[in-house]
Amino acid sequence: MFLLELKGVYMGINYRKTKALSKNVRLTVSKNGPSISVGKKGARVSINKDGIRGSVGIPGSGLSYSKQKSFPKGSKVKKTASIVAAMAMVVIMVYLILR
Repeated sequence: MFLLELKGVYMGINYRKTKALSKNVRLTVSKNGPSISVGKKGARVSINKDGIRGSVGIPGSGLSYSKQKSFPKGSKVKKTASIVAAMAMVVIMVYLILR
């Protein structure tokens, strides 16, 4: 993890960029890797290299509930999810460049 020191205080640096692929599908690229999420405001399912997360909430209220289901360490599912996410990201980047 990259840390930045300002006046004796260490801060972690984060990065996140989100692109809407359609009305209800989003691609997010962060320092932890790519993820794809599907859903509307108030209910969303996301998948990344670590697992699947479901989130529900009341829009505008700040109240939400989220549950993560992690892939087993070293499992083929985790490796496959990482490969599929990377391939999807490359295809989307090529599409965005060529359009």
